[in-house]
Amino acid sequence: TASSSLNAPQLSKLIQCGQASIKAKDMKQLAEGFADANMFINKNKDNFSPSLLGNLGQTLNNVGANLGQTLGQAASNLDQTLGQAASNLDQTLGQAVSNLRGQ
Repeated sequence: TASSSLNAPQLSKLIQCGQASIKAKDMKQLAEGFADANMFINKNKDNFSPSLLGNLGQTLNNVGANLGQTLGQAASNLDQTLGQAASNLDQTLGQAVSNLRGQ
């Protein structure tokens, strides 16, 4: 039964690693999308009026800020959910071990 009590922390660590991987992938895709947009604008800037270029730049900055906040909030919510799940799992496993010892 001693090994059973190790499962919850190990699972929690595994979940944290997976979550970090998801965050890194999302941020990488976001960065690639902005790089592509900037490359397109720079390549075609002669076809755009200066005011349109300014508006595009401002829009990209706003979208980036909003996406950053959204991803940050999603990650925070995921942290809380996973933390609660790990806590519940700790309690459940602890209760199961306690029940086994009592039998």
